[in-house]
Amino acid sequence: MIGKRIWWVLGISIVIAAVAALLTAFVLNVGANTYSVAFMIEYPGGTSTYPDGTALRYESIIYSENLQKVKDGKEAYSGLDIAGMTSDTQKGIKITERTVEGTGADTIRYTGIYEISCGSGYFENEKQATDFLHDVAQQVIVNVKEKFSALDFTAWETTFDQTDSYSARVGAVRSQYDSLVSRYETYISTGAYGSFQVNGKSLSSLCNELTALVGTRISLLETRLSNYDYILSDSEQARVLENIRQLEIEREGNDRRLKALRKELENLYEQVYGGNLSSSELDTFESFHSSIQSLTDRNAQIDYEIERLYTAAGYEKQEDGSWKLGQQGYAQSEAFEAELNSVRDVLVTQTSACKDALTRLFDNYSYIDFEQSGIVITNGGSNVPLTAVVAFVLAFIIVGLIFCAVDYPAYRKRQLAALKETSSETAENPKEETHQADESDR
Repeated sequence: MIGKRIWWVLGISIVIAAVAALLTAFVLNVGANTYSVAFMIEYPGGTSTYPDGTALRYESIIYSENLQKVKDGKEAYSGLDIAGMTSDTQKGIKITERTVEGTGADTIRYTGIYEISCGSGYFENEKQATDFLHDVAQQVIVNVKEKFSALDFTAWETTFDQTDSYSARVGAVRSQYDSLVSRYETYISTGAYGSFQVNGKSLSSLCNELTALVGTRISLLETRLSNYDYILSDSEQARVLENIRQLEIEREGNDRRLKALRKELENLYEQVYGGNLSSSELDTFESFHSSIQSLTDRNAQIDYEIERLYTAAGYEKQEDGSWKLGQQGYAQSEAFEAELNSVRDVLVTQTSACKDALTRLFDNYSYIDFEQSGIVITNGGSNVPLTAVVAFVLAFIIVGLIFCAVDYPAYRKRQLAALKETSSETAENPKEETHQADESDR
């Protein structure tokens, strides 16, 4: 039956297979694929924290804030649905860190290779997906550079300029110097940037230059300040004079106690010579000597402190032991201040050099290392060629059966007619055969 209609069956089956393939490719499979990129993050100082010390969690790479920054950066991304992308738990954007099987106690080892994936339905085409996912990864480096650029290397200058004491100013330059040295050593110690240079100078050379220019000078300022306690302002001088007054009050109290102790000690001596000293009184005798020695030592220390403070305040000691305001102290203070200001100026220049060098370091050594130049496409829908083959086979069978069903009544009718005709012919043939046989017998 099907033989007469074979070309119809083939034609219809081919059309159905083509329609099935087109529906699968352009309707059923739309958004079913997954785009992904794999990469590593590289920048000076490692990948666990940003330059400002805040933690870098890889999950934050696909936070809506970062995705929005990427979207706003290019007109080509204006149609992307960031809200949908971040809220869709099935086909939305995701990030994972690859792991491998560890050894010993570490059953899982993290590789530092991250993978961002997202359903293809959120993009207009493969190129847009490739560009966007790459830019999302690159946003990490943008954030790293922004956070480093935002670091304030000059806050110490405000502290230096606004304080009214030399000790605070010396503390400010010391703190800044130590901070710069620490920053250099953080990157020098890795050994990864030995070839990096700024104006022909390596990080080690810049650090050595800083140390040579101000390291020893700051230490000398600290020593001189400790020895002379220079006065910077009228308010500080008032505090120094108040300290002197308190020390003098303490010394006067100590003198009264010493006088009383010595008086009591004289009484004990009289008892000794009188032979009436008990064992407990002997112990008291020893404690008197100890107290007298302690107070005497403290008074000596107080005298030294008073002399040092008067000298720092610009006073000069007179022959009678009194103190009067003089000119020598001011001259010493002016020399100290001139040296301190000179160190400050050098440190300002060195701070600028450090910030510039490290900025260039981050520019040169901060990047995303992609595993591939494009993206990986994971097929999440039906196989189009296989769908077409299956559709063709099923269509061929079904269409063939339909044609058979349609043609069967006519076929059956023809078969019955043919059978009836055959039966009629058989009924007539025996008479002819008998007549022929009789003639043969004759």
